[in-house]
Amino acid sequence: MAKTHSPVLRHRLLQKISGSVIKLSQDQFANFAIKEILKHWDSETCSTIYNQVINQINELSIQKFSSNTIEACLTYSDELTRSRYIQQITRSSCLHNLIKNQFGNYVVQCALKCAASHDKA
Repeated sequence: MAKTHSPVLRHRLLQKISGSVIKLSQDQFANFAIKEILKHWDSETCSTIYNQVINQINELSIQKFSSNTIEACLTYSDELTRSRYIQQITRSSCLHNLIKNQFGNYVVQCALKCAASHDKA
């Protein structure tokens, strides 16, 4: 699914899943499909996913499966989107809770790595 090269097929697939991105991100198996899309498709195509996920970043960051999706968003997004995610995480009144959470902690670590690699570039 993620490696399809046809823009028409990508658009169709994205239309099918766009209403369920949050639910799919929280699913034990479906989160892998979302991560593969983020990994293999360009940021412009994935903007629908990025925009939906960022609105619930705090909630999704502390859940076992959706935290993986947040990490993928940080890792594979373009610089502007990544910056928006990092700002959302650091401005959050829940940053302390993310750091202390077993899944949120990995999201914060990923954000730090992404910010550090950006600073090195």
